[in-house]
Amino acid sequence: MKSLKLGIAALSLVCLATGCSNGYDVDEILSAETKKLDFSLYLGKQTKASEFANEELKALDGTDGNLPKVETYVQNTSSDFLKLYDVYLKHSGGNWLTYGDENGSNLAEFFIPMDKKLHFYSTLPSKSSNISNKNLNNSLYTFTYRIAEEANNQEDLLFAYAERDFTENYKDNKVSLTYGHLLSQVNFSVKSENKMDISVNSIELKCNDGISDVGYFIFNSTSEPANSFLWNLIGNSHLTHNYLDTEVLVNNNPVGEIKSLNNGKNALMLLPQEVNASNIATGSKATVLIKYALEFNGIEYVDNSVNGVEIELPNIVWEAGKKYNYVFDLTSDLNKLDLSLDVKEWETESDQELK
Repeated sequence: MKSLKLGIAALSLVCLATGCSNGYDVDEILSAETKKLDFSLYLGKQTKASEFANEELKALDGTDGNLPKVETYVQNTSSDFLKLYDVYLKHSGGNWLTYGDENGSNLAEFFIPMDKKLHFYSTLPSKSSNISNKNLNNSLYTFTYRIAEEANNQEDLLFAYAERDFTENYKDNKVSLTYGHLLSQVNFSVKSENKMDISVNSIELKCNDGISDVGYFIFNSTSEPANSFLWNLIGNSHLTHNYLDTEVLVNNNPVGEIKSLNNGKNALMLLPQEVNASNIATGSKATVLIKYALEFNGIEYVDNSVNGVEIELPNIVWEAGKKYNYVFDLTSDLNKLDLSLDVKEWETESDQELK
């Protein structure tokens, strides 16, 4: 079993949240002294996920059960975590309102026990068919995650954790959650020589045994360094991820200029892991197949649009919260195709409260 230990990047999407009881005996859990919590939601300058932009977050209306959700637990002993409630946040009238249901139809006030230590966990999107077997056992928060095959069905995945000890120094009624990316983003671009006209029919990332698409997420709230997590890679489905399945035309592309093939919806969201281009011992490979053609002044120089060209990915460790842009260098030589790699942190933006 492969595993990869990672740290939640300092990506500060901040959500202040608690809630009310949900079927538990409040008298046994909460003290008589409680205080209503106020809620806010922020995007911080180091947490901007392009898939969760300001206006997109504010536009979540609960239609598909997509409101941001925070799971709240009380810690009665060092190993006893009892779930108190889920709280959902919805933007309305310039404020973030609290709801007791995922569709945002049940407004609710949420209170917090002032003599307890509480733990807060949140994933975005809060409702995902790719997540299963979510569980909290002692200080371990875990779930299984399966990467969807088609790029259009893949999701950016964010996670946040916070704890507040309300037994001491109770100064306010706010809890801050800092979100971090759990996945790696993979994109593809092209460049050419001699101002070529480029036609790209398809790009397929062929996983074979070289890329895992099922992972077991483990977060330990007592781990060091703080907010670190672990992905155990537990499965390969030999998927072929279709990054591009419709033709893209790049006319008169300037020499050496990199043209992104990301249409805003087809970025691959994949598990952080070590990518082995070719492992002789196991026979595993991670390759990409591109089907393309090149023309110059109306004359066809290269036509690989039917069978395409398959090339191995270079050895690398994909890290959470980073973007990997693979660049195809398309030349007039039918048998020559180079692949380079550009790595960047996820996009950022200035601190901004969402009002």
